[in-house]
This record gives sequence, C-alpha cells and structure tokens, in this order.
Amino acid sequence: MTDAMPDEIERRSIKIDRVTEIMKLGVRRAMAFIGSAERYAAIPPPASLSLSTMAGFRVLPDPLPDETAEAYQREFVLWSLGNALAELDRFFHLYLDQVWHVAELVKDGPALRADREIVSIERQTNAAAKLTQVTDRIGAADQQSPHWATLANVRNCLMHQAGHVTPAKANHDGRLRVSWRRFESAIETDGGERFVMNERDEPLYLENGGRVVVIVADHHVDFEVGEQVLIRAQHLSEICLYYQMAAEQISRALVEHCRAKGLDIVGRAGAAPG
Repeated sequence: MTDAMPDEIERRSIKIDRVTEIMKLGVRRAMAFIGSAERYAAIPPPASLSLSTMAGFRVLPDPLPDETAEAYQREFVLWSLGNALAELDRFFHLYLDQVWHVAELVKDGPALRADREIVSIERQTNAAAKLTQVTDRIGAADQQSPHWATLANVRNCLMHQAGHVTPAKANHDGRLRVSWRRFESAIETDGGERFVMNERDEPLYLENGGRVVVIVADHHVDFEVGEQVLIRAQHLSEICLYYQMAAEQISRALVEHCRAKGLDIVGRAGAAPG
C-alpha cells in the first residue's frame, strides 16, 4: 500500500511528540473512565433509568426497586472499568502502528518520499505479537513478558464474558491471572522486613521505625473460575502507568533509530503522561 506522508514527518524531521501523544491520549481516556466509575460507585444509584426522550416502549420499571438500581449501578461500574482496559489496548495498538509506520518511512534513510510503499501491521490484533514486531524493527529493549497476554485475557473476559471467569480464560493453574509491572512504595526495617503500602488502607506502626523505599516490581491478581472480575481502581491506574512506561521506552528507541537513519528529532520522547 502507499500512504501519504503523515504529519509526524516533515522533510528530514520526526515530530516525536505527535507519536507519543497517541498513547498519552489513551491513558488519559482510561483514567477518565476509571475516575468516573469510581465517583458513580460512591453515590446512591438513580431511582429511574428511563430515557429522557419519549420512547415508544419501556423495558425498565419506573421507579426501580432499590436492589435492581444497585445491581445496574454495579454492572455499569464493571462495564466502565472493562472499557478502560479496552481503551488502553486500543490506543496501544494505534501507537505501535504509528511507530511501525515511521520506521517504514525512514527505512532507506532521510530521503522521505510520500510515495514510498508502506508495509502495515494494522491487521495484527495481538498486542504482544505486534510489540515484538515493533521492538525488533527499531532495536528497542526486549519487552517480552507474560503481562501483555494476561492483560489481553482479562480485557476479553470483561468485554465478552460479562466479567465472569470461564475455564477457557483460566490461564494460570486453573485461575485467571492478570499481571503488570508497577512502582511499589514500601517500608523496610533494619531487620529486613518489607511492608508494601500500595494496598494498605490503615496506618502502619513500627516500634523501631523504618525507611521508605520505592521499587519496580511485578504484581498480579488471580480470579477463580465463575468469579466476577473486579479490578481495583488503584490497580487500573497502575496498569495505565505500565502502558505509558512501555510507550516511553519504545519512543526513546524510535528516536535513536531515526537518528541512526540521519533524521532530526523534534520534541521529546518519554515525556511525562499528559
């Protein structure tokens, strides 16, 4: 296929900010969905869900019984959280597609021609496989880990199985596992004990005190077959950051790849999420 030259490329320059902005937008949207769901879950459910316009028929009682209203509120929150994961995956694909597109345009050096034939990877729907293609192409550090497969698995469970774990989705010792890499805040004592504070809701009292450390660690949550997947908003925010960190690392590698091809870079790679 032949594509027109994208806005990210002008003559001999790469506007790297426009590439990284794709993933930043996905992270912002996912965080907005998570925040909206969190706030909606904290208020009393509406007594009526009838449409504001005049509908020809009505399928819900009005007003709703309290138990029904609470159930619909709970399902809407789960649906919103599932969509947050879907947005991260969708924008990660769009981001990787654009990184690949830029790599295709510069493959023969700085002579950027709008009529250059571009090989696309848009039909690749597996994020982990697409990530491998992209990182191999631009010489990025190996990012292969089981995390990407687990994130795709739990997203599919939320979107296609009403959030209930089926045997087909139980990918780890008969359970569904979702995992990611995160920053952990912890308290370490002189005796070598470490207390991770990320999930702690209550104060921690240590007789002899301790020191605060921040580490990068893998984290996971398991769900049993038949259980409904409910990922905490805090965990979803950590997953957002995981996607953002992956994109920043890839963008830095893309910068070096383009420079090696003789192109100038406009903007910064690996900037903080917008």
